[in-house]
Amino acid sequence: MVYTALLRGINVGGNNKVDMKTLKKSFEQAGMKNVVTYINSGNIVFSTTGRSKNDIAQILEKAIMDTFGLQIKVLVLHLEDMKKVISVLPESWISNDQLRCEILFLWEAIDDESILDKLVFKPEIETVKYAPGAIVWAIDKKT
Repeated sequence: MVYTALLRGINVGGNNKVDMKTLKKSFEQAGMKNVVTYINSGNIVFSTTGRSKNDIAQILEKAIMDTFGLQIKVLVLHLEDMKKVISVLPESWISNDQLRCEILFLWEAIDDESILDKLVFKPEIETVKYAPGAIVWAIDKKT
């Protein structure tokens, strides 16, 4: 099965520096297959079988601790999770010079549509929607 791991707070502002080649090797040593990293973002696509998302996250968090000495939270998403989020995106939401689009993936503990009630945003220039597992956010840059 294909998964994405999103690492929280790495390579941001010179903190929690993680080399992607070394990260890829640590994922492979932890039993992940077909590991591909995306720039210096901490976004990794890989495949594995026979494990839950929580088990995978724990394995990867341990691998990162063992390799880098960093306690980094890992959010693991299955390909189907990503498809659900993509399905709620309006076709017109394309990041360009007029519109900025963001996806904020949610930890299981706060994954509920009621999270929208806790957000502060400017409805005159921002549109915010809930998707299972994420918040999708569009900002009108023309205004």
